Amino acid sequence: MASQATITEFSRAVDPAVNTVFNGNFSQVPSSYQDVCNVSTTDIYITETSQNVGASMAHVRTEQASVTYEAFLQGDGKNLTQFEVALGVQISKHMWKFQRLNQIKQLVANTAQAIARRREFDVTKKLERGHDTSYTHSVDGTTLINLTGGDGLALFSGSHSTTRTSTTQDNRVNDGTTTNMDLAEDALEAAETVTAASLTDESDQTIAYNLDTLFVPRKLVWTAQRLLQSTGRVGTANNDVNLVKGRYKLVTLHYHANTAASYGKQYYIKDTTINNNDGFLMYI
Repeated sequence: MASQATITEFSRAVDPAVNTVFNGNFSQVPSSYQDVCNVSTTDIYITETSQNVGASMAHVRTEQASVTYEAFLQGDGKNLTQFEVALGVQISKHMWKFQRLNQIKQLVANTAQAIARRREFDVTKKLERGHDTSYTHSVDGTTLINLTGGDGLALFSGSHSTTRTSTTQDNRVNDGTTTNMDLAEDALEAAETVTAASLTDESDQTIAYNLDTLFVPRKLVWTAQRLLQSTGRVGTANNDVNLVKGRYKLVTLHYHANTAASYGKQYYIKDTTINNNDGFLMYI
């Protein structure tokens, strides 16, 4: 008759299994944060981000003429403070004693997924509440999340400005007049031909946007799929060519609010080859 394993022996067997289960299940939650954010890693609690303003257009000069120099200009800066997120599970003595290994694995898997879901939730809220400068986290109830960018404004605003000349810019999807455009072909056309075309870098130089990724909450997935997958132009006769077909990669924001009147119809579009900090446009 086999003797009952001691708690010490069981812990030695469980520890590597727990690590394997945790790491494996951490990656199983649908992930869009790397599509949304320019991701980097750091071990520093407070990280300072800063930039210098790029140069303007190069000057044409004749042979042996002097070179034109531009003074260094400090760009926007921001301090980023890390949050630590955690969730523990209780493994009872009963589970240890009777070697309920599968139940322990399930508890650990659920914990890993809970942490991954928190990451996805926080990244999505950055977009969903991108017209605000801060919001109180609905999970923690009291944690105030700062949403401002380096210029101190909300992520999506009609008052962004360049450093060199303070030219006002609007990174909300608009056709030059309207900014509350429903997700439809005319809005996507406006995003490319009006909004993106009007945005410049910190030195007022044209940014060559090639918008290629569309982000939508679950409420708008079917609308987006009709736009991107229909052969004929949506809402017209089939002989009209759908210029939007296959034009963008579609990313679903699973944790985006779908019911609040102010946020339920937001969508976002960006150029993945340009720094993610510059690439977002929005409807509001």
